[in-house]
Amino acid sequence: MAQATTLTLLPQTAFNAVATVTGNAQPAAAYYLAYQDLQTITWNVGGSVANQFSGTITIQASLADTPGDSDWFSVFNLPLTNASQSSFTNIQGNFIWIRALITGFSQGVINSIKASY
Repeated sequence: MAQATTLTLLPQTAFNAVATVTGNAQPAAAYYLAYQDLQTITWNVGGSVANQFSGTITIQASLADTPGDSDWFSVFNLPLTNASQSSFTNIQGNFIWIRALITGFSQGVINSIKASY
């Protein structure tokens, strides 16, 4: 099945001395269709040598209708150091909400982190 929905979990974000950045919650695949459980996460970080990304990309999900701070759990972690890359991973799970969390952000640029289903 072709993916019909693409959501931005984190737009372009440059390091500005803040080590933790949390993206906005977005509806995951099961938000609209309870049986849908496959999300494709894509990320594009870095670029030139001056913009190489260092930090950990974490994708979090929630099963709550209206998630609070304690309702999120990690479903994917990717630590990167001095990275410039575009890649993807598939995450399977019947999640209602999904978001990106960046920790240990110490340099560089996140061009985008997106979810498709």
